[in-house]
Amino acid sequence: MTSALLMWEPTSSGSVYLVVNGIRHDQKDNALDQEPFGIVVNATGASAYGIFAHHGNWPNRTTPITPEVQKILESTSLGNYFPLAEVPQSSSGPLTDLKNTSHEGAFRTIVNKLVSINKNSA
Repeated sequence: MTSALLMWEPTSSGSVYLVVNGIRHDQKDNALDQEPFGIVVNATGASAYGIFAHHGNWPNRTTPITPEVQKILESTSLGNYFPLAEVPQSSSGPLTDLKNTSHEGAFRTIVNKLVSINKNSA
């Protein structure tokens, strides 16, 4: 995994949606690809289920990279410092800092699936 972005949002019921948006190097497609995983943390602890999106369809989920950049990512540790598109400069901040970005798309995709599972299990 090249890097990840941690996002969370509290609910009015006291739960928290927690999503880690992993950014992986897809060597086959010469791209950086988002793969979010999310859970619900309730007042009594983490939920017994989670959601992982291996192939999502939100805008800008995949960022193409050039063969030159791919070669650098494969041969050095510079990938740890690769500037990811749409990531705010600050290391922390409100979820609104990600408004209209692919990371918000990943977050909303996972939260919508978690809400759906929660409704179906009630």
